[in-house]
Amino acid sequence: MILYERRLGETDRYLRLAEIGYTRKGSNFGKAIVQRECVVTGGAGASQVSYKGKSYWVCCSGCRDLFNEDPEAVLAEYRARKAAEKKKN
Repeated sequence: MILYERRLGETDRYLRLAEIGYTRKGSNFGKAIVQRECVVTGGAGASQVSYKGKSYWVCCSGCRDLFNEDPEAVLAEYRARKAAEKKKN
């Protein structure tokens, strides 16, 4: 986790400007109990999107927007990722 903060004047207080979380590629951090998987990132799905009568999960508004822009490409990448995971195991 990376935090970008700015000190508030001469005080001991800070204002958070941004917070960035990431995991190392191949890490299972945050995926242990994922029941609804984001089709974009593979993380925990928080909201549903629909395409051709089928529902999928995404984790954030950025993933939702990416899915809505080109659902075919997102789903193709998701299927390829799942096939590679299955092949790896």
